[in-house]
Amino acid sequence: MSESYVPLPRSAVSSPFEERLEEFDALIHLIYSAVANPDLWTQVVGAVARSLGADKALLFTPFARPQDGGMAYPWQIPEAHLGLWATKYLDHDIWAHTVVQKGLMRNGSVYTDQDLVPTKAFRESAFYVEFLSLIGIGQMCGGIISEGEPGMPATSLSVFRSPDDPIFGAIERRWISLVLPHLSRALGLTQRLSFKRHRLQSLRIALDRLSVGVVLLNEALEVVFTNRVAQAVFERDDGLFLRSRRLMSRQPSQGSEQQLEAWLAVLCSAPPARLAELGDTLNVPRSAPSSRYSVQCCPLEIDSELGGTEDAKYVVFITDPDHAVWPSPEVLQRKLGLTVSESRVALLLAQGSTYRALADTLSIAEETARSHVKNIYAKTRINQKAVLTRLVLSLATAAV
Repeated sequence: MSESYVPLPRSAVSSPFEERLEEFDALIHLIYSAVANPDLWTQVVGAVARSLGADKALLFTPFARPQDGGMAYPWQIPEAHLGLWATKYLDHDIWAHTVVQKGLMRNGSVYTDQDLVPTKAFRESAFYVEFLSLIGIGQMCGGIISEGEPGMPATSLSVFRSPDDPIFGAIERRWISLVLPHLSRALGLTQRLSFKRHRLQSLRIALDRLSVGVVLLNEALEVVFTNRVAQAVFERDDGLFLRSRRLMSRQPSQGSEQQLEAWLAVLCSAPPARLAELGDTLNVPRSAPSSRYSVQCCPLEIDSELGGTEDAKYVVFITDPDHAVWPSPEVLQRKLGLTVSESRVALLLAQGSTYRALADTLSIAEETARSHVKNIYAKTRINQKAVLTRLVLSLATAAV
């Protein structure tokens, strides 16, 4: 008598196993949905992290900063810390460099922090002591999505746990090894369709994480991008608003709509040498007595990480001087590796001071101020004011 196959009753099937299958199926579906909708990539990163019992994660190009053609999709990692990684700690990323040294920079490679660096050596490294420990990262499980090819830098995924959490083990390694091929196919398709568009989407998400308003203007001074904070400011219609893709101001007492538009036209038509004299910050009154917005406009260079975003040529930062809490010079000194003098110059520059104004404020020669700025750019790997301002603003808190 031959035996026939009889399926197990549903109650006999492991419920946790079923749940994991459903979770994996939903995760893979989300990954491929992100091909058509890049806005979903942050959700993808978060979903992978949660599936691995991690509280932070980052899909990124470990050896190419956003301003150098790279990208970053973080989950539960503040924009300020991403800025610090890109400007100060890229060379100190002991995990990324060890991946290369051990020959693990291959498509599909999976590793944990235990595979890369002994715990004692890692905990004594500058990367951990000065950076990761401050944001609660002490353990990592990661993998290589793409080892890189011409026009597309190497891309990896890392999920993180705190120092006191359980270590990542064989189960997590197996799970991420199953996810990586799908991430590789989805990202590869997206990048080949338009790597530039994909990178710019990563940048837009980063700008949305800032607590200040950000507006990008094209050469004709038309608005081509607004982050969520700027959109909220315009919806208020209290001093600043948009009309026909133009950024405009309204004086509460006079109903004037031309001041900001005229100021932008003069500022953006001025030669670079003249900009240092004009200043790049305008106070825009609001309806409440003594309240205002501070509007700062900076030109973007061709190689800027912001340049090329919808043909952006200028970036506008919107803050409320009465509510913005700027980082102290001591914070900039500690986080960016600047001297005391350089920290003060960086802060004033990001707040819109001209070289002459900040020289007067600090009682130093204008040429000394310029020398400090050159040193700041060298130490932060930045080469223009717009990107430095964004970095400093990422360390600020604001209620615009």
